[in-house]
Amino acid sequence: MRGRLIFGLFGRSPFKPLHDHMMKVKECTSLIKPLFNALIAGDLEEMRRIAQEVSKAEHEADKIKNEIRSHLPKSIFLPVAREDILVFLREQDAIADAAEEVALFLTLRELRIHDKIRGPLMELVDKVLDTSDTAAKATSEIHLLFETAFRGKEKERVLSIISEVERKKWEADMARLSFARSIFEIEEELDPTTIYLLLEISSGLRRIAHHAENACDYLRMMLSKG
Repeated sequence: MRGRLIFGLFGRSPFKPLHDHMMKVKECTSLIKPLFNALIAGDLEEMRRIAQEVSKAEHEADKIKNEIRSHLPKSIFLPVAREDILVFLREQDAIADAAEEVALFLTLRELRIHDKIRGPLMELVDKVLDTSDTAAKATSEIHLLFETAFRGKEKERVLSIISEVERKKWEADMARLSFARSIFEIEEELDPTTIYLLLEISSGLRRIAHHAENACDYLRMMLSKG
C-alpha cells in the first residue's frame, strides 16, 4: 500500500511491467520442450515454426524491457535501488535471449539424435526448464512484493522459492554432465560436427538455467535491501 501511494505521487511503478516481462520470458521458455520434441521426431519444419514463435516472444520481451528502461525515472522513491532493478531486468531478459539462441541454433542444420542420448538430452531439457519455471514463479511475484514494500510473509515465501531455484540449477548442471558423458560414450558413432552441435546445444540450455538463477540472486539482493 505504501509503495502504491508513493508512486501515485511521484510516478509509475516499474514492478507490474517487470511482471509482464517475466510472463513474456516464460512464453519463450515454454516453447523449448515442444522444440526438442520436434527435434527427437526429426520434424525440421515444426522446429523452424517453433523457433519463429520463440523469436517473436523474445522480441516482445525486448520491447517490454526497453519500455521499462525508458520510463524508469532516475530519481524516485523506490523500495530498492534503480540500478538493482536494471540489473535484475537484464538477467531476466537474458533467459529469453538464451532460449532464442537455442531455438535458432537447432534449425541451422538437420540433426539426428542417437537413440542412446535421447533420454539424457530430454532429462537435461526438463531440469533446465524446471529451473527456469521455478525462477519465473519467484520473479513473477515482484509486483506483489512491491505491494508489501518488500517485507512480510510474501518476502519469506519468495526467498524459499529462490532456494529451490538454486537446488534445481544444481540438478540441471548434473544433467548436463550426464548428457556430455552419454555423448562421449558413443563418440565413435557420431561425426565431429554432430558432437560439436550437441555440446553447443547443452551450453545454450545451461545459459537458460544460469540466467534464471542469476535473476533470482538479484531478486534476493533486492529483498535484503528492502
